[in-house]
Amino acid sequence: MRHPSAGRHGGGPRPGRWFVPLADRPYARATVFLFPVPGMGASFWTPLATALPETLEPVGLELPGRGRRTDERRLPGISHLLRSLTEAFPVLDHRLPAVFFGHSAGGVVAYEVARALAARDLPQPRLIAVSAIVDPRFVWPRFREVRYPSELVRTVRNEWRQTTDFPRLALNAVLEDANLLLTYRYREGPRVDCPISLFLGAQDALIHLEQVRSWHEHTTAGVIAEHMYPGGHMYLREHWEAVARDLAEDIRRSLPPAAG
Repeated sequence: MRHPSAGRHGGGPRPGRWFVPLADRPYARATVFLFPVPGMGASFWTPLATALPETLEPVGLELPGRGRRTDERRLPGISHLLRSLTEAFPVLDHRLPAVFFGHSAGGVVAYEVARALAARDLPQPRLIAVSAIVDPRFVWPRFREVRYPSELVRTVRNEWRQTTDFPRLALNAVLEDANLLLTYRYREGPRVDCPISLFLGAQDALIHLEQVRSWHEHTTAGVIAEHMYPGGHMYLREHWEAVARDLAEDIRRSLPPAAG
């Protein structure tokens, strides 16, 4: 796989700005694309990248206005994000099998990018792992019924209560997450052909478990695993190593023997 910063997309911004290598894995057999947690930069995924085995190359996706792209205007909604990412992926010189992993709104984005790539008859991921997000059909109805922003802030305040810079994190992560989710509308279409695996916190107050488990209706290959961890919507912060171990096993099961 050529370094993600290589190549340009016409006269516009370099697609490589979307892709941030998080660990040097010269002997990797698959690339794990880590879709952005709204409000957070690609560096949010560093603990997971560190915990993944040497056979997996972690690449974080960086949104405009965050991390290394703070000089760019933020995208106003998920439709703009999907369009931009769908244009960036084909330009990337990517030869290894791909895996998509997304948390919260990032899980929806990962799924929709995979559908968009399939619609263009372009290579799809071998696995989509979604974390802390309901089946796409329920995203808008579920988050519309939340009393925005007070309930979202109150829910996540409990999870960040030990963090001294909570107000900044709350505004960036919680409110922007809600804004992105509320711009999303699911559209009926073909299911993805790759398997899906589910990751969730057992005490997540923002999602309904039955609406997570119905992800199997969006793939022809089925849901191959469901992983549940103690904690709420941001359970990841306390379980990086366990998530990395479970994700690596799901990837191993999803790749053909020669690649895994």
